[in-house]
Amino acid sequence: MKIVIKNMVNYEEMNLVYLMTDDNIPVKCEMVSKDKTVEVIRNITDGEVTEIEYKYQEQPLILVVYTGIRDNNTIKEFSDSIKGELDKKGVNHILFFLPTDGQEKVECINPVLATEEQSKHIDKMITNIEKSFDIGHDLNDDYEDYEGSAVKPNKDNYN
Repeated sequence: MKIVIKNMVNYEEMNLVYLMTDDNIPVKCEMVSKDKTVEVIRNITDGEVTEIEYKYQEQPLILVVYTGIRDNNTIKEFSDSIKGELDKKGVNHILFFLPTDGQEKVECINPVLATEEQSKHIDKMITNIEKSFDIGHDLNDDYEDYEGSAVKPNKDNYN
């Protein structure tokens, strides 16, 4: 068993403490104040910890919600509610709602639990998402920064 401690990006006084198997399968997770982290580690491990790893999460938690709801107002209310709760806890996140006629579910990609190879794939995926949805672009950005973007400014506007 091992412990992975993740610092909350926007909530500096809190940590997430994961108890994980040696092959990176999460068994338990606790959100704790920094001053209680050591105490929580002692309580959830029963002395079986072989490794403690500290991670500062730069990559966002990605939540994909597959829903049968088709009403835009209802989806917006639901989205705002989830976003509000995640923001209160300081969770860096990306939230997607995708329509489905199949099973409604939520899938989560948690970079804290990712291997180094998976982390590289997540970085690439986030870069592609940012380009596809034009996240993080400013009107004053150099037009070269839009390469691969769904909405690319007209080069002539910058000369």
